Order: sequence, then C-alpha cells, then structure tokens
Amino acid sequence: QSHDQPIVIAGHTWCHLASVRFHVWVRGDEPINVDVDNTELLARGILFPTQDMDAVDAMIAMGMKMTRECLATVFQKVTPGSDITALGDSSVALSLDWDSLLNSLMFAIEETAYACYHSWYNSSTLGTSARSHILQDRNSAAARAPSKICFNRTLANSVEEGLQF
Repeated sequence: QSHDQPIVIAGHTWCHLASVRFHVWVRGDEPINVDVDNTELLARGILFPTQDMDAVDAMIAMGMKMTRECLATVFQKVTPGSDITALGDSSVALSLDWDSLLNSLMFAIEETAYACYHSWYNSSTLGTSARSHILQDRNSAAARAPSKICFNRTLANSVEEGLQF
C-alpha cells in the first residue's frame, strides 16, 4: 500500500492521510507561547508526504541538552559545592525512528478505515437487513459486520484488481 493513496473501496474513501507535520517547542526563560514563531525555540518538520525532520531532531537534541543543564543547576542548588562535572560532561541523546512512526501511522489508518466501515455497516440498511433475519442472537457471527479479515481481503483484492486504492 502506498502511503499517499487513500483507502478506497467500492468508490468510497474510508480514510486518507494527507500530511503529518510536527511543531516542536522548547522552553526558554518564559513559558512556551505557541502563537509566537521564535525560531530559536521552535522547529517544524514534515514526516509525510516528504520526510524532512532534521530541524525537529535538532530541536529535540537542544531540549535534551537544556534538560541536562537544568538538572545540573537543580543538583548544584540541592547539594552546593558538589562535583557535577560528570553530569555536565555527559551526553544526552534521543534518537527517533521516524520511519517506524510512519509505519505505525499507516497501521492506524487501516484500523481507522475498518472502524469507519464497521460503523457504517452496522448502521446501514445492508447491515440492518442482514441482522433482521437472525433471531435475537447477538453472538451470532452473521449478526455482526464482516470481519476485519474480510475487510482486509477486500482491500487486497482492490489492489490486485487494479481498482482505485
């Protein structure tokens, strides 16, 4: 499945991810103000449709460094005169796997599409008429919407048959 294509079955778009953008702030001397574009304390990145997260990675690294410095200051206040050289010299790294996050988002999109389809099916005439033929047995498989496996097979068949996906 291509990330930039909506999930379309039977001509209906069930879910579509258009873009994923990140805005990351770090706190300076004042509380964060999301309405001010201070480029020293704000980074923007795009995960999708094109990946450009370098500024976000750099801002996160800066935030981690600022956190380390804050901890050193607090420690110095709590235990004056103690040696905090090791804390000051330590590196703080946070490496984010943006590709893994995008794959997780794609899984979430498929789950969302199925949830929308399931909700539609249960409220549609098709779902209502199928359920009306079944005696009040709510546990009957026929009383429920087609399974996620069925939905995924329909999705896969749409791709194999060259239908819009």
